[in-house]
Amino acid sequence: VPLRVSLLPFRLLLLLSLIHCACCDYIADFNAFFTNHAPNHSLALVRHAQYSHGVIATAAIPADSLYTHIPTSLTLSPATATATPPFMDLIRSHLGTNSGISAGSGGFTMLGLFLLYQRSLGTASPWAPYLATLPTSFHSLTSWSPIERRHLLVGFPRSVQLAKDIAEIDETGAALVARGLPFLTDVADWRWAASILNTRSIWWAPEGRHLVPMLDMVNCAPGMRPHATRLSPDGAHADTRAPRTFAAGDEVLENYAQPNWVYLYYHGFVLDDNEWDCVEVTLRLPQQDAEVRAAVVAALRAALGPSGARDEATFCLAPTVVSDRRTPPSDEATLGLPRALLYASLAHATSPDEAATASGPLTVTGVRTVRTAVTSTLAALSVPLPLIPPPVATTPPSAAPPPLYNPKRHALASAFRSATLDLLQQLMVELDEYEQLMSDPPTHDEL
Repeated sequence: VPLRVSLLPFRLLLLLSLIHCACCDYIADFNAFFTNHAPNHSLALVRHAQYSHGVIATAAIPADSLYTHIPTSLTLSPATATATPPFMDLIRSHLGTNSGISAGSGGFTMLGLFLLYQRSLGTASPWAPYLATLPTSFHSLTSWSPIERRHLLVGFPRSVQLAKDIAEIDETGAALVARGLPFLTDVADWRWAASILNTRSIWWAPEGRHLVPMLDMVNCAPGMRPHATRLSPDGAHADTRAPRTFAAGDEVLENYAQPNWVYLYYHGFVLDDNEWDCVEVTLRLPQQDAEVRAAVVAALRAALGPSGARDEATFCLAPTVVSDRRTPPSDEATLGLPRALLYASLAHATSPDEAATASGPLTVTGVRTVRTAVTSTLAALSVPLPLIPPPVATTPPSAAPPPLYNPKRHALASAFRSATLDLLQQLMVELDEYEQLMSDPPTHDEL
């Protein structure tokens, strides 16, 4: 997956890759492995200078054609894990028959353990050519150092959740290591498995997450319909249709259709010109007496559903000019700003009667409440990032201390801030227009 997408001509990048990587036997091995297990595909894995890997079309792929029809037996999933007796014997002997590791989060723990088990088999693993392509380092946020997180993520809306996720990964890893599994002897191994699953899982019902050779190596780009992989009618294949036409030699791309905070958090890249981008803000109910609070919560439930009837609610806001470019239009995500305005307007009712009769019209107070939250986020993200210190000259050069910040992560933080600040400024303009319209309603002639 690219660090930050810039759509350079892929054939040029491919040429550079052949110069940069004169000997990539593991890629040839993987392509042979994939062709053997999933014939009749027009896809090949390549390595090139800008990204880690990419997938190209080896023949023309028409738009909306079925360009992957990958056997589910080729995927790493909870289903293939439970169908592997030696692995399940180890799970039962070390974790017990009622460990419950297959439940929740799409089978995250089960799949992570199965990935580590297959890695421990080396070349004896049926997935060895695929495993050889997997990265050993990451730029997703759980891999950042404490210094990088503290200095580069100032104002990031998910900082508290990030700290919890990192602690949970380490706690889960330590608990699993303590069970004596022969293929998991260090928490660092579990961190690697968790990063693999977070950066490249592909989901479909009913099993949840999967690692899908070739398909999980397709990079992301904006401006196309959202990616969707579905189980074939016979339940034996993972099917994906092309979002647009790809000529022979083109890089095959998918639109993951997520905001940049998701890309940064889970994948370790940021998209330019992301039509699915939005900014998270959290709104809270003001202090109210019990009777008013009950009426407000009832009004919120009626207007926004159960997810909106909370003392604290998070909305991902996108200006209309951005959300209108989504193909196809999203549902709740597109409505993030209107829903936030409605929440804030209903939340500030001062009496049960006012809450009961506020069936949906926005209020100036509601608009100003949302603008205050946006302003706060804007201020937090406007704090300048620290500069990368110049390298220290040492003799020999290898004695120089490592940089305080990974340059790619510094660039990621800068790209995320730039894109998010642009969204916030557009939101401020739109909120000003809302307030102006409500303060000065149109005259009869204007209607």
